[in-house]
Amino acid sequence: MKWVGPIISSGVYFYQKRNSGLSLADLEDLKRVRNVGAVLGNAEHTYLDSQGFTNLSTDKPQLQSLKMLSYGRVDVAPMSELVMPFWQSQPISTQ
Repeated sequence: MKWVGPIISSGVYFYQKRNSGLSLADLEDLKRVRNVGAVLGNAEHTYLDSQGFTNLSTDKPQLQSLKMLSYGRVDVAPMSELVMPFWQSQPISTQ
């Protein structure tokens, strides 16, 4: 099999709560927030760790990062633009 080109491309964005009041323009701004939620061992976590981030709050399941963002336990969470709509449609249980 020979690939002709990419099948799909996806950007990673840092999501925050709508009324968080944070003004974030670049990675240096992200280093100054209290907590950045990232999935342990995924590409975003590996990249941020390699960039010297010391404010990473890691979890295994990706939904947990979104829950932590929803509950205010992290300030921002990186997520693929293709994955976020799926997670937004899932109910966030308080259990």
